[in-house]
Amino acid sequence: MTLSHRDILDKVLFVGPDTRSGGGISYVLNVYREMFGGITYAPTTHHRGKVLGAIRFALTMALLPVYRLRGFRIVHAHGSVRGSWRRKCLLLRWAGLLGMRTIHHIHNGALRKHFTAMGLEKVTRQMAKSDCVVALTDSWKSYLHDELGVPAVEVIENPVRPARVVRKPSPGPLRLLFISAIDHTKGLFELLEALYDHRDELSGRVRLDIGGSGIDDKRMHDFLASHPMPGMVTLHGWVSGHAKETLLESNDVFVLPSYAEGMPISLLEAMSAGLAAIVTPVGGIPEAVADGYGAIYVKVRDKESIYRAIRSFLDRPDAVETMGARNRDTVCRYYPDRVSRRLLGLYTKILHS
Repeated sequence: MTLSHRDILDKVLFVGPDTRSGGGISYVLNVYREMFGGITYAPTTHHRGKVLGAIRFALTMALLPVYRLRGFRIVHAHGSVRGSWRRKCLLLRWAGLLGMRTIHHIHNGALRKHFTAMGLEKVTRQMAKSDCVVALTDSWKSYLHDELGVPAVEVIENPVRPARVVRKPSPGPLRLLFISAIDHTKGLFELLEALYDHRDELSGRVRLDIGGSGIDDKRMHDFLASHPMPGMVTLHGWVSGHAKETLLESNDVFVLPSYAEGMPISLLEAMSAGLAAIVTPVGGIPEAVADGYGAIYVKVRDKESIYRAIRSFLDRPDAVETMGARNRDTVCRYYPDRVSRRLLGLYTKILHS
């Protein structure tokens, strides 16, 4: 008997963080809702804090037998590392004991670092208990399957909504855009130092918009207070919806010189809007955008490398147009219609195995 897409989805329980909390996993799950016309979702955290999050997690654990009795056959758990890892492992073990099939979908760009710290044998044993582990990129699949020996690993890329806006060319300074968590591991401070060190040359020729919030908010504000760059840097705080679209439409080059990444949603959004990029070749980034084709690669923790990339776009303004157009073409494989087909194929395989 062939199941319809709706019949398949009615057997899948999606689990992960409160989707009101923002961030990459929340974005992915909200796109799932849109592309499938609704999903059954059980959060394991709460956007208002850890105490309510613990209660929410306990409630989801308690309700798993009810979901099983209602006919849910697959638990698709989305998580990261640290506390998220512990919660998902506990929940997936419980789901397995209840006779449910399990998918452990890992969203993190620093798997080697965290898994080594946690103990590779322990991590591998845990992942092997799931019917499938989902990686964001081919390189992470190779690490999990070939190096760690996890038996069943599939690649499901992060979906990105097609942009509703497209970059508008404008005369004047080169417009740089940073949208991500305000966290030193995103390379933000190397970017700011590159602008400050060369401010006499770049003032009036380059401007930077920063959208985001995070653990290094104070450090960022302190840096800008002690390293003034009048007219060069604008802070927007956390951005979403129309505010994010406005930034995508009014900038030229997306900059994300991260130390580590999975598959950054913000990069895919910028590509869809037709921006060129300055990025580090970490995690899944090289699988999304190629050096010299849609982006200029820079070295991790290297402010002079970032400066040289900015200078390259200043010296070759036509590259902004060319690379942006290429990015709009290549990002199509991350659009929801393609990702949904891969997900439904995975669910069908698990249900029939």
